[in-house]
Amino acid sequence: MKKMFFNTLVFVSLVSLFSSGCKKKEEGSPPTVQYHTPLENATYTVFDNIQISAHVYSATAITDLKIGIVNDQMVPVMSTIPLSPVTHIAFTYNIYDIHLTSGTYYVWISATNADNLDVNAYQKISISEAPKKRKAVYVITKLSSSQLGLTKADSVLNSQQQVGSFNGDFSGSAISSWHQQLYLAGNYTGDHRAIELAGHSIKWSVPYIGSSNPYFTGVSSDEKSNYLSYFGGQVKALDQNGSTRYFTTPSGGYYPLKSFVSGSYLLQEQKDYTSSQRKLVVYYSSSGVGKQETLIPETVTELFTKDADNVYLFGNASGQAKMEIYTVSGNSFWNRTLPAGTLAAATQVNSDTYLLAYTNGTIYKYTYSNNSLITWLSGVNAVKLRYDEVNGEVCIAELKKLSSYDLNSSGLKKTLTVPDTILDMHILFNR
Repeated sequence: MKKMFFNTLVFVSLVSLFSSGCKKKEEGSPPTVQYHTPLENATYTVFDNIQISAHVYSATAITDLKIGIVNDQMVPVMSTIPLSPVTHIAFTYNIYDIHLTSGTYYVWISATNADNLDVNAYQKISISEAPKKRKAVYVITKLSSSQLGLTKADSVLNSQQQVGSFNGDFSGSAISSWHQQLYLAGNYTGDHRAIELAGHSIKWSVPYIGSSNPYFTGVSSDEKSNYLSYFGGQVKALDQNGSTRYFTTPSGGYYPLKSFVSGSYLLQEQKDYTSSQRKLVVYYSSSGVGKQETLIPETVTELFTKDADNVYLFGNASGQAKMEIYTVSGNSFWNRTLPAGTLAAATQVNSDTYLLAYTNGTIYKYTYSNNSLITWLSGVNAVKLRYDEVNGEVCIAELKKLSSYDLNSSGLKKTLTVPDTILDMHILFNR
């Protein structure tokens, strides 16, 4: 009997030992976060400060802690800030990015403890974008045959100041309010320059190589990149630091003049080296890979986006103003007959409305939806038109004059006389 009791005891002990040895070690718990501020659905505007107050609870020490702002896809939209590993957070986060658009965002806190367990805690907020404002109007002027000037007019055209002069000639210019830069391309003798508009210094440049032919033939900007045309046939896509994103492959026997980005496409007006024949060549704007091309009869003055599949071309053929709508999907055109005369400049008010300046001093207003064309202004010999959608104004550059007009009434608002011949004009916004 004693022997049986002993065997049973041994068996139970072994089972207990075995069970104890196989039992999974209990894991710790991840941290938790309790927000005090901001309150859920709190509203802010770009440049506001968010007062972030929160408590982090954890059974073991916090080893890593960071905060940030993410969008509704949980992707950070501004800097992620590392914090000292504390249990109480009191931090002021400035909404510094002027390019944030209005929408729903989240304050994000990430905490990791000594057990290497973490938590991501989100607090929903709403951010309103910064109001768009006109900062200045810039004109590029011809100081001499070998020197260009850059003049800045204040936002309401009360005053002007020459802020730069540059050696060389001119093939084109463009502006980026996103990067607060102006791009100025030479032709035979001038470099391509990126001018930082905060201080009007040259941030970077691409030197020209002199020869009997032009070196650069134009420049454009889609706000994020600038597109530099070479007489050699290529267009180089450059970022705000002057780094090359890509080169386009030239169409044999042609060189690029105007370039324009419309959504997914980079469109180029290209001219034959040995004749007056021109093409419209379409590339993918993300890579510079060619898509298609077609012949065009006109010299292009301006291009504008109508929608994702259609682009307006305004220009001249044998001295007569032309307007065509190019459909990318069909590689085809639809055209509208314009009044007799030569087009000097054009600007887009919206996808339905355009202003067309003729060399005879008449500016027409064209509306696509009802196919109407009316005289908007007379007696103004515009060389450039730019529409300011923020103030509902049209800025007009004449030979040596800069003016602003109300879009709806076509009434004159301000005029400045510029001492030198105007070659181009651009409006700078705060974003």
